[in-house]
Parts: sequence; structure tokens; C-alpha cells
Amino acid sequence: MAIQYVPNMFYVWQMHRIDNEYLETMIAVAIKTAPKTVKQGMRSSLPAVRDEAVSHIAKHIVGHLSNASTMVIKTEIVGAIGCSGRPGVWGLDEPNPTA
Repeated sequence: MAIQYVPNMFYVWQMHRIDNEYLETMIAVAIKTAPKTVKQGMRSSLPAVRDEAVSHIAKHIVGHLSNASTMVIKTEIVGAIGCSGRPGVWGLDEPNPTA
């Protein structure tokens, strides 16, 4: 029996774009799995404690989004002269990384 290749975004050997629904799920899981002390810190009346908790949960979320198997990439700025320019567009200004 021959194995037939069928394009599928869930194949582990094929780089693919993560759709927004899956990204939302990843963020929700990161928030739900954050340590209890961090969640409590976000409700603190002390600004310094709240800020530290927000920083910790942001690092926790980033850890879920950018790790050994997942990464976030962006295009370079196009037409940059000084501080002007615009973000590039995949497939137009930059080669599509999933193509």
C-alpha cells in the first residue's frame, strides 16, 4: 500500500501558517495554565504587583507562541527612509515562508 501525499496543515513535517482560531486557543491555554499566583497578582490593588504579574503572564504566553516548534516571523520594513516605510507583505515584498 503506497502512502499518498495529501496537503494538510496538521502534518508535522510541513511548515504551515497557524490560523487565528488555533492561535486564540494557544493564547487561551497559556492564560489558563499560568501560575495561580500570577493570576492573583493581576487582581492586586498594588500597581507594582500587577505590573509584575502582567509581565510574567506575557512571558508565559510568548513561551507558548515562540518555542522549539512554533515561531512568529514578520516581514522587513519596505521603502524605509529614516523613520518612514511600511511593513512588507508576504508573497509580494517577501517570499511566502510556507510556499
